[in-house]
Amino acid sequence: MMTCHVRHLFVDASWENGLAGLAAVALNLLDKSWSYNLVHSKAASAMEAETKAVKLGLEWAAQDSSDHFILLSDCKVVVEALGNRWLLGVEFIPDLELLLKEFIVF
Repeated sequence: MMTCHVRHLFVDASWENGLAGLAAVALNLLDKSWSYNLVHSKAASAMEAETKAVKLGLEWAAQDSSDHFILLSDCKVVVEALGNRWLLGVEFIPDLELLLKEFIVF
């Protein structure tokens, strides 16, 4: 019997005065291991920062060898926007849309 490798990716952002702190934390429930990725970035708004955090998580998942992953964010607006393919009005959305085409969004 094969075990499916599922990782949980938690993403979040902080934002103040045009600067954002982006974080992604990966949890492997099979062996209880975890890792993290932190990035500083420019962002025009808190919404852009949260969207960049989701992008960070998606890019990390794309590089990982996980069979499946669950991306968790506390920003309801961004999650619903991505799930419904809304236009968020930030310049990197085309890159984010290309990443999303590789994944099934629930």
